[in-house]
Amino acid sequence: MRSLADPSLPLDRLTLSSGQQRGFRAAVLVCALAFLAVVWVHGEHHPLLTVVGVLVAAQAAGMPETNAPLVLLVYLGLLWLVATPDRLDGWTLLAAALLFAVHLACTLVSHGPAGLRLDPRLLRSWAVRGAICLAAGLLVWLAGRGVAAMQRPSSGVVLGAALAVVLAWCGLVALRLARSHRG
Repeated sequence: MRSLADPSLPLDRLTLSSGQQRGFRAAVLVCALAFLAVVWVHGEHHPLLTVVGVLVAAQAAGMPETNAPLVLLVYLGLLWLVATPDRLDGWTLLAAALLFAVHLACTLVSHGPAGLRLDPRLLRSWAVRGAICLAAGLLVWLAGRGVAAMQRPSSGVVLGAALAVVLAWCGLVALRLARSHRG
């Protein structure tokens, strides 16, 4: 038995992985690097934080069966929070789409053992869910741009109402997913 500290373990898993899984691993790495590039161009330059992001992305792509994908997503989210200014422009939308793509690729690559080939029905289901999430993200971005264009002062009531709407939407989605899994 090998320990997780064995440096050959990621290479063994990559060798055993199916072509589909290698594609998902490549998507994790490419989308994470593209996200880091967008944050670099759009926000403040943090060379050390960017290098750490590249290393974490490589580890997540190399060892998706560990907690590395979770660490990658949390790290990229925190980097985005620290490095980018408070603006809602096209870069923000692109960064959100890339972070979503990293999340989706991490989810699909860690779905099972390295040699697993995912069922096309499952991939279609994830594609539909992904399209819905991207559309919802686009709507939120457009709403944010509209509110920002009004130049209104901040309001706790409006923020509370917006959070209530988001919470209700999440509850509705959770109920629909629970019903679809039962039936």
